Amino acid sequence: DSLALSFLAKIYSIKKCTDVKYFIVDHKLRNNSTLEAKHVQKKLYFLSEAGISFVPIIFDLASWTQKYRSPSVEIVSMLDPYTKGDKNLLHELLQTLREIHINKTIEPEPLWWMVKNQ
Repeated sequence: DSLALSFLAKIYSIKKCTDVKYFIVDHKLRNNSTLEAKHVQKKLYFLSEAGISFVPIIFDLASWTQKYRSPSVEIVSMLDPYTKGDKNLLHELLQTLREIHINKTIEPEPLWWMVKNQ
């Protein structure tokens, strides 16, 4: 259905480094189709507590990659504050992720997680 198609389109866009445009169509074949059509994109981006608790592991993998491979300078510069900087920064990131994805009390701005250069 539309959620699966949106997910696959997002995966394709990441693999092919392209921008995908989404057109939501309400076919009204099911009772909840109108509600589903309005919330398809939001459903794609919510993390569970398990997903949030996996973030430090992803950052550890990024640190390993930085040590043993040659990752993009742009990616390294975005992750360095979390992997080499203040340990409270990662804790704050995880708390903000919980507010966005679990408690749904914050509506994030694009790239909110990037640490601003001081």
